Amino acid sequence: MLKEGSGRFIAKYKNGLISLLLCAFALVAALLLHPIYETNDDPAMEALLYGFSGGSGTSFLVFVNRILGIILLFLVSVIPQINWYFVMHYAVCLTSMFVLSRTLIAKFGKNGIFISTIVLAASLETLYSVQFTKTGAIAAVAGITGLMYALREERKNKVFAGVSIGLIIMGSMYRFEALLMVSPFLFVVFLFELIDVIKNQKAKLKVFVAVPAIVVCLVFAFLAAGNMINKNTPGSDEFFRYNTYRARLTDYGYEVDSSDSAYSELLMANNWMHNDPGVFTPERLEELSGKVEIDTRARTGKSTAELFSEYISDALINEPMLLISLVAAVMILLFSKKKLYVPLLFCCYVFLQLYMIGNGRYSLHRVDFGIHFALLTSLIYAGSVSLPKINESIKKIICCAVMPFAVIIAVLVAVWFPVNWVKGQRDYQLSRREWLTDAVSQESGHQYMIHPKVTATDVTRNIYDLPGEDELTGCFYMGGWTNGVVIPGLENTSDCDIQGNPWVECIDSDTIRLVMPEDRGDYYIKIVSLYIRDHYNVKVNGIKEYQNDGVSVYRIETAG
Repeated sequence: MLKEGSGRFIAKYKNGLISLLLCAFALVAALLLHPIYETNDDPAMEALLYGFSGGSGTSFLVFVNRILGIILLFLVSVIPQINWYFVMHYAVCLTSMFVLSRTLIAKFGKNGIFISTIVLAASLETLYSVQFTKTGAIAAVAGITGLMYALREERKNKVFAGVSIGLIIMGSMYRFEALLMVSPFLFVVFLFELIDVIKNQKAKLKVFVAVPAIVVCLVFAFLAAGNMINKNTPGSDEFFRYNTYRARLTDYGYEVDSSDSAYSELLMANNWMHNDPGVFTPERLEELSGKVEIDTRARTGKSTAELFSEYISDALINEPMLLISLVAAVMILLFSKKKLYVPLLFCCYVFLQLYMIGNGRYSLHRVDFGIHFALLTSLIYAGSVSLPKINESIKKIICCAVMPFAVIIAVLVAVWFPVNWVKGQRDYQLSRREWLTDAVSQESGHQYMIHPKVTATDVTRNIYDLPGEDELTGCFYMGGWTNGVVIPGLENTSDCDIQGNPWVECIDSDTIRLVMPEDRGDYYIKIVSLYIRDHYNVKVNGIKEYQNDGVSVYRIETAG
């Protein structure tokens, strides 16, 4: 009786059990690779949640929807011994991987295991190279894909549909822009699915249209609610204004008359050395932003040339999912009746990349991950490949040898570059920490103003641990969205004892030193000198006091 009951259970839930097993393998692989945060943004938001310098935490996580921030802050207040920021990432990513795997296995039957393995390999880096934009993207892709399939299943599965809806909402809350990035691909798939429902499953038409419409309303309701909470938080308007203009000045190319004193401000902002409470106010940044000239027509032409001359060739090497997507596209064009998917999905890809290049965001791997993952998943989900009629012996060879070999190659392609990239990042971060620690330990009693290019981050720590105090906490970090501004719920994030204006106090100081990247230190010092001359009418020189393989330490003194 027990064996019979177990057999029925396995038979009934075999797709889910296989998906759980594949996700477990993915989890073990990610933990063996030592998970790190891809960028400084996540450690900064994690620190916001737990409070800078031992202070009280805040739910204002800047890029993440405030509702999710409130939930995380509540969990932190209940069980502060757990790193809930990291746990939530993993919960969302693993659930997304399960939903994708279960959907593909159910849709493609026996071949679904192979297809699911490739997609999970492509999504693996969300577990070992954690970044909130990628988390939002995989959640959105998995949620939309799972919901489309659940609405077309013969056997109703309300729980699975509910989980898929939850993932769509979570994806939008982790980063709304991530949902927008992946939605064009999945919208194309949805339109074809809708046409198929109208032709073959008219009884499901109402549900197939009504449920996505409700989900869209829910997504925008959560977005509006989070924005409303932010708007009612004192200081948030000024914070967002400041960072909106800062991002505009740092993300776009600009043209300005070099004789204008605004030029040195633009250089300071563009190089993230803009901690100056007397100059870099939201009002002044808005004024500076008005001086930036951007010719969108010229940029569109330039973006198109750059896409086809540089970006795609680099992406084929550095973004392996694009290579797998091209192989999938060729298979669909050769062996599928749904060939129209291919040009439409690749048109979405081209337009998205043109938009990203035009906005200076295309070189960010975390952004490209969502776009390439959505393209790959959409091609695989939509393209039903049917091989031509062949005899049974050849079919067995394909199933037993060719297919597993192709999957192994695809998995290796999907993980090779990201794994090596993360290892390289880890080694570089460790070296950067050693360089910086060495530089600031040369003389006791000095206060160090550190350029963001040499900031020693904590991305290499065990990120499932709680964020701890850093040995460089007392240093002053130049620029960045968390440095030199007041974050609602917290004090000024420039955690340093320098009183007054740092760009005035550093002149002829016995204690204050500037730490610059060794390879571009002299260039950045020229920017600082130009800025101080233009805005404080003092000519200064940067005197190098110490250097190692990664950083140089300067003192700023009045020019004789």
